[in-house]
Amino acid sequence: MGADSALRCAPDRGRADSTSAPKQCGDTPGACPTMAPLGEDTPLMGHCSSSLSSTEAGMLQVHLYHQPGTPNSSGTLTFSFGEYLAEELCVAAAKACGILPVCHCLFALATEDLSGWYPPNHVFTVSDATTLVVVYRIRFLFPNWCGPGKSQRFQLLQDRASAVLDQPVIDYLFAQSRSDFLRGLVAGVLSWQTLEACLCLAVLDMLRIAKERRQSLDHVFSCVR
Repeated sequence: MGADSALRCAPDRGRADSTSAPKQCGDTPGACPTMAPLGEDTPLMGHCSSSLSSTEAGMLQVHLYHQPGTPNSSGTLTFSFGEYLAEELCVAAAKACGILPVCHCLFALATEDLSGWYPPNHVFTVSDATTLVVVYRIRFLFPNWCGPGKSQRFQLLQDRASAVLDQPVIDYLFAQSRSDFLRGLVAGVLSWQTLEACLCLAVLDMLRIAKERRQSLDHVFSCVR
């Protein structure tokens, strides 16, 4: 896909059977996933080392990687008894994270183990015996959105330039990538250049933690293992 190609995302907005299985990564042709291309049978991520589930029954939880105003940046939305459309849950999550409607199509709900995606028309039925956790993730990115080119988001007013991604989406992408990296979910062998970039990001992340928590750098460095 070229740098000037448009991201295609036109989900069916009708309701689907609640028993339908989530889509595996790679089911949407012509789209740009946030990871390297994967095979049809390849999980979205490697095996998760920890669970996000709550022990409470009768609820549906939507895990958020970045929610402004929360102590640990991440957050969880909880939904009780009833039926919920996956697209409706995405809208609720976007509002909680400050994501603008123009960027909603970049996000989707993934299974707790990150093995697949739920389509927008999937219906979640929450009952007394239900204990379900889904993850609100960035699924698609525009080509070369962070490159040296002059890519801009299409808009009616040509005299006003807009970035391809706004700040809330960039914050969420950073938190999502950070979580994947810390949990060992980045697939494949990293090159030396990638490792150097990760080291730079780790230093920036510690500076961010020190600023947000109003702690000294020495204290933050002493807590890093």
